[in-house]
Amino acid sequence: MEKQWYVVNTYSGHESKVKEKLEMRAESMDMKDYIYRVIIPEQKEVEVKDGVQKEKIKKMFPGYVLIEMVMSDEAWYVVRNTPGVTGFIGSSGKGAKPTPLQPYEVDNILGNMGISRFDVDNELEVGAKVKIIAGPFTGMYGTVDTLKILEQVDDAAYQSDNTCRMPTEAELEELTANTTSTWETLNGVNGIRFTSNTNGNSIFVPTAGYCLNGSVGNVGSYGGLWSSSLYTSGSRWAWGLYFFFSEYVNVDDRGRHTGFTVRAVKSIN
Repeated sequence: MEKQWYVVNTYSGHESKVKEKLEMRAESMDMKDYIYRVIIPEQKEVEVKDGVQKEKIKKMFPGYVLIEMVMSDEAWYVVRNTPGVTGFIGSSGKGAKPTPLQPYEVDNILGNMGISRFDVDNELEVGAKVKIIAGPFTGMYGTVDTLKILEQVDDAAYQSDNTCRMPTEAELEELTANTTSTWETLNGVNGIRFTSNTNGNSIFVPTAGYCLNGSVGNVGSYGGLWSSSLYTSGSRWAWGLYFFFSEYVNVDDRGRHTGFTVRAVKSIN
């Protein structure tokens, strides 16, 4: 039997608890070879209320959880009897096995989260040829790699000056951990100033907004700095430093299709 993706219905608002319990039961009941991944379909949204922009995580399908599993009798029993689960979608009931999602359905849902239905680390060998089936490069072919850092050809800072590069996620984390951030307007431009807690040196980063689908938004209140670190190997998401006024300053992941500022760094020997 092969593993496939299924949808289970949960009590409203219990999606996270169901995910946690399913993962714990798969571990404790020795079912990890049958129950692989449990995913809550979510996406990030930027909400503007009273002129204030806030980022929130929104469930794409409230009350539903995706499970990648082998539909054996034992696995069905474990999932169906997990507290908070009310049933499988696509089942006629009375113990009947449910119908799995079609691959294109899984790709559409997970693709919006920057996730692949393939477990790249375990299912695809490095060097394997793959066909892109979603996004702007649909129909094109690529090669599986283990990159978690952008290559120089994709590093915007390096392409501008080959003595520079984009910072890594670790370097952005170090920046936020060892500086004090303050909201500032410099020469009429809003931004965040990061001041070192040890030597007082500082850098000013403007709130240049973001570019999405050809439109620029939230200039003067929201900003970000891309890093060269991918969220996961081959991911459509990458790490960056994001800030909204002085209320939100954090290293987080975003979709790489979104335009943010690039700040070049240079190693000093």
